[in-house]
Amino acid sequence: MTSANDRLSDDEIQFFHENGFAGPFQLCSPEEMAGYRPEFYNNVLGQVSPLYGFETVRDWHLCSPTIHKLVTHPAIANRLTQLLGPDILIWRSDLFPKPPGAPETVWH
Repeated sequence: MTSANDRLSDDEIQFFHENGFAGPFQLCSPEEMAGYRPEFYNNVLGQVSPLYGFETVRDWHLCSPTIHKLVTHPAIANRLTQLLGPDILIWRSDLFPKPPGAPETVWH
């Protein structure tokens, strides 16, 4: 069920179809987001992936319940459903961390 806060306007949906992206949107409160931080910094970033056997920021949604909870968050899923329909599969996830004091987020 889509909450009123997750409902996209007709203009937002049209913008997505014309430009290929939507947002930015507020996913959750700062307090809720802070609850994800320990998992990122203590159990994911700089760790060897149980899936791949090397350090990576890819596909942690498959082995971390916390990351899975984040990428399937209703605020994301509800918007995606409005844009793409109900048959959605998470094919891959990547984290783009910006550690405290770092000048930028590394993309590549």
